[in-house]
Amino acid sequence: MRGQVLIVEDELDISALWVLECKSMGYDTRVAHDAEEAAVEIREHKFAKVVLDLVLPGGSGEALWEELHRAHPETEVLVVSGHDLRRECIRKLGARCLRKPCTFKEFERAMGC
Repeated sequence: MRGQVLIVEDELDISALWVLECKSMGYDTRVAHDAEEAAVEIREHKFAKVVLDLVLPGGSGEALWEELHRAHPETEVLVVSGHDLRRECIRKLGARCLRKPCTFKEFERAMGC
């Protein structure tokens, strides 16, 4: 195993595809479908990588990133969103970004594989 990945994505079909893709890359995966679930996962587990949608039910992806960065600053973050990936936000977060929809190859490349 290459480590554990948290996928924070409210769209069930997309999160299911990313779980399969991450598993094929050798990662153990956990999934959170809203900001509250993700906050619990971040508090209870340490992840090698987090795939983070910025727009989530129950809270902000940016706020989750800040919580993650305080708790585990070494965790790599890939921001994936169908919404406008505001340059200042990505620059502020220091994360890689990918716009949805994306191909498996684009996802794999963004994950650094």
